[in-house]
Amino acid sequence: MLRPLIEFLCLIMHFFRSLFPKQLGDPPDDEVPKPLSVASESPCVDFSKLKDNVADALCDNYENRDFLPHDKVDELVTKPIVESAIFAASLEASKGLENTTDLVQFVLSKGKQLFLIFLMSRKDWSRGDLALALKSCKDGNLNDDSLPVGFSKEQPSTVYSLKTTEEGRLCLLFGEWDRDHKDLFDTWQRRIAVPVFDSEGAFRFQFFAGQVLPFLEISVLPTSGGAFGAVSRAVIHAEHVKNMVIPTYYWNAPKKGHTPIASHEVAIKKAIIQRQVEHYYDKEAGNLYRGRGFKSPHLNKSVCAYQHNQDLCLLFPWAHGGNFGDYWRERENDARDRSSVQWLFKQLVGIFEGVAELNENNIRHGDLKPENILWFKHEGNGGIFRIADIGLATFHEREANTKDRKGIPTQTPSGTSRYEPPEMEETRGKGEPRSRQYDMWSMGCIVLEFLLWLAYGHGAILAFRILTPHYFWWKNVQDETYHVDDYVIAVMEKLTTDFESDSAFMDLLKIVQEALLVIQISSEYKSVSGCREIAGKVHEQVEEIYSRSITDEQYLRPLIRRSFSASELSRPQPKRNEVHQKDGKLAVPGQSESSTATLKLPSPAKENPALPETPAGIRIGIRAPTADVNAQSQAFRIPGNLSHQEESSNLNYDWNSVPDNDFAADFFTLVGWNVARPESSKTDMRPCPSCASRSPEELFDRVYDLTDLQQQARNCNICSLLEESLHRKGIRAPKVVALQQDAAHVRLRNGPNLLSLYSEPDPTIPTANGAPLGLSVLLKRGSPEFFQLLKEWTRDCDSEHDMCRRNDASTVPTRLIKVDNGLRLVDAEEAKSSRYVALSHCWGPLKDDEKFCTYKRNIKQLQAYIDFDALPRTFRDAVTVSRGLGIDYIWIDSLCIIQDDDDDWQKESRKMEQVFSAAYCTIGASSAKSSLEGFLADPSPRSVVALPSSGRGPAYACIDIDDFHSDVELAPLNSRGWVLQERALSRRTIFFTSTQVYWECGAGIHCETLARLENSKIALLGDANFPNAAVGHYRDGRQLLIQDLYERYSGLAFTNSADRSVAVEGLQKRLARTLNTNAAFGVFEAYFARGLLWKRRDFKLMRPILRPRGHRVPSWSSLSKEGRIKYMDGTTELKFKEVEWTTREYENPFDVSNGSGSGIEKATFKGYARKMNLPIEDILRIVRFDCHEEYKANELRYVVLARNRTAEKQVDVRCHGLVIHEEQNASGESVYVRVGMGSLKSSAIDTEGVWVTIH
Repeated sequence: MLRPLIEFLCLIMHFFRSLFPKQLGDPPDDEVPKPLSVASESPCVDFSKLKDNVADALCDNYENRDFLPHDKVDELVTKPIVESAIFAASLEASKGLENTTDLVQFVLSKGKQLFLIFLMSRKDWSRGDLALALKSCKDGNLNDDSLPVGFSKEQPSTVYSLKTTEEGRLCLLFGEWDRDHKDLFDTWQRRIAVPVFDSEGAFRFQFFAGQVLPFLEISVLPTSGGAFGAVSRAVIHAEHVKNMVIPTYYWNAPKKGHTPIASHEVAIKKAIIQRQVEHYYDKEAGNLYRGRGFKSPHLNKSVCAYQHNQDLCLLFPWAHGGNFGDYWRERENDARDRSSVQWLFKQLVGIFEGVAELNENNIRHGDLKPENILWFKHEGNGGIFRIADIGLATFHEREANTKDRKGIPTQTPSGTSRYEPPEMEETRGKGEPRSRQYDMWSMGCIVLEFLLWLAYGHGAILAFRILTPHYFWWKNVQDETYHVDDYVIAVMEKLTTDFESDSAFMDLLKIVQEALLVIQISSEYKSVSGCREIAGKVHEQVEEIYSRSITDEQYLRPLIRRSFSASELSRPQPKRNEVHQKDGKLAVPGQSESSTATLKLPSPAKENPALPETPAGIRIGIRAPTADVNAQSQAFRIPGNLSHQEESSNLNYDWNSVPDNDFAADFFTLVGWNVARPESSKTDMRPCPSCASRSPEELFDRVYDLTDLQQQARNCNICSLLEESLHRKGIRAPKVVALQQDAAHVRLRNGPNLLSLYSEPDPTIPTANGAPLGLSVLLKRGSPEFFQLLKEWTRDCDSEHDMCRRNDASTVPTRLIKVDNGLRLVDAEEAKSSRYVALSHCWGPLKDDEKFCTYKRNIKQLQAYIDFDALPRTFRDAVTVSRGLGIDYIWIDSLCIIQDDDDDWQKESRKMEQVFSAAYCTIGASSAKSSLEGFLADPSPRSVVALPSSGRGPAYACIDIDDFHSDVELAPLNSRGWVLQERALSRRTIFFTSTQVYWECGAGIHCETLARLENSKIALLGDANFPNAAVGHYRDGRQLLIQDLYERYSGLAFTNSADRSVAVEGLQKRLARTLNTNAAFGVFEAYFARGLLWKRRDFKLMRPILRPRGHRVPSWSSLSKEGRIKYMDGTTELKFKEVEWTTREYENPFDVSNGSGSGIEKATFKGYARKMNLPIEDILRIVRFDCHEEYKANELRYVVLARNRTAEKQVDVRCHGLVIHEEQNASGESVYVRVGMGSLKSSAIDTEGVWVTIH
């Protein structure tokens, strides 16, 4: 009955309003916002229709979560609607709404979002209830600025602003609020109270969990990133950004039928999760807020900083043009256009203006580089370049000079090392203040690369970066002086000859030479003669160059692009004996790997050394340095870490390819010299002018622009061959690569081989000074010449290699297969002391009917006769090779062990050491993934090209295929767990790969191409009398090789994971016997504690291996778990001679003198267990757990095995040890087991503990 009356009164109210003119101050009709589809003249609000309008106005964000755009709030919540709703409520409500005018004003000025949230959060609102709820907000001082709100747990129907605390501002809402209503309120406040970012308003935001953000799209993958954050492109609704001068465009939603939405492109920089990330985020956000006051338009200013869930983010305008480096790569033609070059000089003026403003306000950027100079190409005429990443700059008190800040640590993380100045070397790691002139050195590096681009194009920059991979300077460690890099000087001298004397380019180069790339810096930030110039002065000088270019057309004429040749840029090196330092490594200034450039010493050898990426995106392998003195160049190379000259430095982790002309000549004498001569029709030389003009010895020794090479390859077969070799390494245009050539190979500079060079076999021509002999065309597998090569390898090994001879060669396995005069299975009695070969192969995922095995049911049949054609192809090929070698017997596991007889399998599997050790040789079917595939198929022929004659006879270049690592070590066969032992225990192995055949014995590795490969680390596995090769190394070297062996083993696959501890027993026995120590469970008595300090290698947790009852493997053994492991690095983490073993805190279970020797039989050892004084969060960060991570901190214990040696006064030393936990074993007993390992400071470990037995 009440509703019709209210509607009637509404009509009367509007009738009377229409009778009176508008009051002074009322807005004109055309300024009153109209709702979407609720007519302002409606006498009463239809809540149902208004709700529909709100739902229709929602927009999906990047997470497919809908939100109400900010402008729709004003369109939906108009004065007529609010007045109508509240007036009706005042008539409907019994009390509390006497003054409706103030409430209307409150909603329109401070509560529009609240109005809509309340409206949408309950289905059964009466008008009175809605108005009373809004009044309770007004009375409780709760408004749109308070959003989001949370419901109090203690006081029903009470909310508080999440921007304060629950104990802060509380507001009692009208009515009863059940859980459903609260959930609806929370859902709608997330949709409606969506943040608006104002570049002139609030800067830092911390959003509550689940806050909907107004981003319509965010790139899945970052477009760029650095050490402290990854940058992604995002699209934000245009109504949620204010006071930003950025282009607006209309974004099309992925869903069909959606109207394009006005939006802006922005950049989101998300902090990378790492230590101190919050510190650097806070620093960057604070600096960016201060940076809002910068005047220079060439400094990139942030819109805001926010924390959303766990993400720490910064919001910037999006640079559509990329960065300065992108500009160089994509707009090469601009360097030949005067107006474009002049615009670039203008931008350079602006960049120096920006740096000057920073420096003059006592701010150092600290990471200037082309990637931090962004191009906003849609702003103004041609766009504008701005300096980015100013958030990580260092701000100091305005008048504080560097000398006045001594003792005040720098707060800026180190920048990109390539553009670091030399003084950075002095302050690195010390936390000392750094000069603002740091930025001027970085700018000198950038401007020099800019000049290279102007003169020679983008390819010259890439070549320059390859040839100056570290810094633009070097350090003389004898007199502690710094110098500009010799090659940088050579490049600047080359530019001097190519630039006209009176030109903008020459004047800019002089600034680089005389003001920027200057070693000496002033102690105060002043312009001092002979010191690096300050930014303000350089800005004035560059501005003068630009100003003159406007009035003097001859002063700035575009350069004709010249070629950039490494050989042209060689600079005669002074004969200096002093050692110099670069990046902490030593070398002699004159050292170079070719005559074309001065190169730095490669990084020290590390385990699995990373392949650094050159600016061209090329993966370059760093060859480990070796001790080598070249009398002519006085090049002095020092291996490894110079502060740690250990015996372990004898280990060499790299491959060396060595010609073997004597063996090759003998082989060609046997089979005929023509067998290796390629068909002339396939090698005809069609050189391009560039190739034809160079001598054969320097044909490939140069820098290549792959775009040019691609063009030349169409008509030049030499360039075509080179392009093919680069493609095989994944290197394609557009890139620039530097190559080097020696007598035998063409390789990427400091990288892998690309081409092999061979002399044409001719007994009348000496090969000592030219390309080596070799097989450019491989032999047909199965041919007489092919088997002759295999026989020559065995003959040479038998006659020349004393280390490959065996005392146990007369021992034969229980069963063998006789291959002459038919095939049959025979026992040891019949074979007696005959020679045999062993097959190492992959069974593969075979069906039961595809397996060819010996079972109890068919052994008699196989002893009588084996049908050759019934054998799987791998077995047939193995028999063929055995016959080709003239060996009458072969051992194949699936035929010589009774597969369904457990007793026979257990007995024979423990004889693997004897089986492979006594074999005449082993056949490794490397390329076969199963016994069905075989391995004697001919490989694909490789391309061969004749080279220009050098006076030493014809020579050939062909694709280099000598890659034992890829062909053998990464082959399917080597993924099998049993194969490591088979290979190590074999005295020699012939590996059949899909590329070529390799012979491995104690003397090294021979290739089918007739080259020989050497690698001391791999020599351990190829040792004919394994592991005698390790004995030649010092004590530390032995342990490193053992660790490498078990690390390799941990990554191999087993059909039955319980075999992991069995399949290495033979190898372990041999190691222990040779090294005169005891071993069990993968741990050696002589290296017991170090052998326990392994950790899981991968992010993925390991899995404990379930074993048959009675077969014990302790938890502290890596053989007890499934997954890859890594030992603590002996050169970086657990340095030899820099740790002391805490033998008083554990008992070596092998040591019988202390009564604990029986522990190894029980698979236990004793350790002194202590608590860790750390919360579980820190423990999870420090400790590398094996299989699980769900532990309580107070239940874990730590056993110290080693401590770092330190100065006497240092108390808090780093310890290394095991983390253990008490658990129940299979018998229900409580025992301590290993659960992980880690390195802790001694202050984090209790001083008191208890002795426990670790199982």
